[in-house]
Amino acid sequence: MKSIKEQNSHFAKLACTPSLWFHLAHRLRTTANFILPQINALWEQIESTQNLDQNIEDSKLTDVTSYLSVFMMLSAYAIENMMKGYLTKIYQNELLKLTTEGGKIPKMLKTHQLIDLADRCHLQLEEHERTLLRRLTSHAVWEGRYPLTESASSFFSVIGSDGIPQTDHMWSSTDADQIVHLTNHIAKALDI
Repeated sequence: MKSIKEQNSHFAKLACTPSLWFHLAHRLRTTANFILPQINALWEQIESTQNLDQNIEDSKLTDVTSYLSVFMMLSAYAIENMMKGYLTKIYQNELLKLTTEGGKIPKMLKTHQLIDLADRCHLQLEEHERTLLRRLTSHAVWEGRYPLTESASSFFSVIGSDGIPQTDHMWSSTDADQIVHLTNHIAKALDI
């Protein structure tokens, strides 16, 4: 049986292996892309209904936003893993030391805050990309995972007291395409 020091050292080597983070990011992106045809088909149905001045079925809106929410969650995790992989690459020695000493993933990598990770990776992003990362962060933290936030105060900060989502959380038929574009842009910028 390995000593705690040996276990921590082995764990640190794995945690600080960029390719492990990049491979998981790839699997998450691939899985998210399986949902895209369903999202696009539902948006087409909704838009064709709107063009005919017919009422949109609530179930179709619920379906598309449910699929889109999961797509956004998976995409957020993919982006998060790409950036964490990049950080393990550029801060490998520092992170190896911290992980070996603590026996756990260092604080720098224990976050879902995509803007903070992007800043640490020195990514040059336009404001609309940063806004999209903020939206994706909420999906990594709760929107794609749970039916509501962990508290009333956080729920009503994103869902108004009238029950209507705040502007940042409105859905659009272009969301998925924008996320694919942003994910590709980040992968290219990080040379993944």
